[in-house]
Formats: sequence, structure tokens, C-alpha cells
Amino acid sequence: MADMKIGYEEMLAGRKGQPPLPTGVVYPCSEDALVGVMEAAKAGLIAPQLVGPKEQICKIAGKAKIDVSPYEVVAAADAA
Repeated sequence: MADMKIGYEEMLAGRKGQPPLPTGVVYPCSEDALVGVMEAAKAGLIAPQLVGPKEQICKIAGKAKIDVSPYEVVAAADAA
């Protein structure tokens, strides 16, 4: 069986010149989650759509000084 492991740099090289993939990111309600989303978006890998409790997402983004305004935030009920 062929080795299916691909390195991060190889993956990035394979996406070079390709349009960002539309990606629904569900419940990005932690600073780490939002940072990861923004890094992937800035790298041109994804075009994120943030799905979850809008107020909470925006509050976390504000505290972390992350600008989510370029991306759609779709309000969805909290799981609790």
C-alpha cells in the first residue's frame, strides 16, 4: 500500500495558484480556532464561513484582535 502521508509544505505547494476552497467552519468559539481559520484564509487555502453563536464568535474575535469582518458569520444556536 502506498504511503498516503503528505507533508504540510507539499500540501501548500499543491494548492498554489488554486482559488481558496469555500469552507464552513462550525462553532469556532475559541481563540485557537479563530486563529487557525484566519491563518488558513490568509494563506489562501480557504474562504471561510463561520457558523455558530454570532455574538460569541465576534466577542472572542474582538478580545483576540482578530478581524472577522471580511467573512460571513452565520448565526446558529449554541449547542447548550
